[in-house]
Amino acid sequence: MKKTIDNIDSGNWHKNYLQTKDQTIFYRYRQASNAIGNLLLLHGSGVNGELTYKMMYSHLHQFNLLVPDLRGAGYTSFPDGNEYPFLVSDVASDIMQLVNTIWPHRSFSICGYSYGAIVGLHLKPKLPILEHLILIDPPLIDAPNLKSRITERLPLTHIVQVLLEKEDPNEGLIAFADVVLPHRKRHPKIENSLLQRLSFRPKGLAYCLNCINQAALDLPCPSKLSQLENVHVLLAESRGMKSINSIKEQIPDWHVSYLNGTTHALPFQKPEKTAQFITRVLTNLN
Repeated sequence: MKKTIDNIDSGNWHKNYLQTKDQTIFYRYRQASNAIGNLLLLHGSGVNGELTYKMMYSHLHQFNLLVPDLRGAGYTSFPDGNEYPFLVSDVASDIMQLVNTIWPHRSFSICGYSYGAIVGLHLKPKLPILEHLILIDPPLIDAPNLKSRITERLPLTHIVQVLLEKEDPNEGLIAFADVVLPHRKRHPKIENSLLQRLSFRPKGLAYCLNCINQAALDLPCPSKLSQLENVHVLLAESRGMKSINSIKEQIPDWHVSYLNGTTHALPFQKPEKTAQFITRVLTNLN
């Protein structure tokens, strides 16, 4: 069921819905004073746009920001409010319609985190006006072949089944957290907060994960990915230098960096550093 949200938020933030043929897309938009560019921010699985990026907003004050909730997450939903499976091409279509509504014929850049990074990769070849694509700890790209990608996603394939088939989602939600955040602090208050956040739409999370699993089958090989220009990648240090160097070797034309002292949750752990990386890319200060 769609929740009521005021169209206008405090300051220059606007919150609204875009109704498409099969999706009610919730988005946040900020018009900056003397903006030097437009930036689309795409979030990860199990969270929404606001939760992922709100601690970065003040550090991205130079840019107009468009922050949608992607399919399966936040307040974006199918018109009847139920959860259904979808493909990354469906999510990309949502975003294309939103961008054409908010920024018609205007250039912009994309920053995508995790699930949002996969959506960004799918959008890149379709958007000649895209200036930069920034990927924050994207899945799949360090797998050298299809077999490796499928193997990487196996634990999450099982989690999808648990979330869709069991009445109590907690088993699947904890298993998801164990895969993506294996070294997290397991203090009871922190765990409860994490579960509360993930339990907002457990079946939506399942379909987000399934969407990425399906994308793994279609993601271009590294040599094809390397043909995409102006791609900047910020990885979590927990990926390990072997993985980080593998990406640099397989996709040498991409600009790959990593952030010290971070896990997959780097936007939450070091939002200021993450925002500084984004700003350096968009202002050509690298």
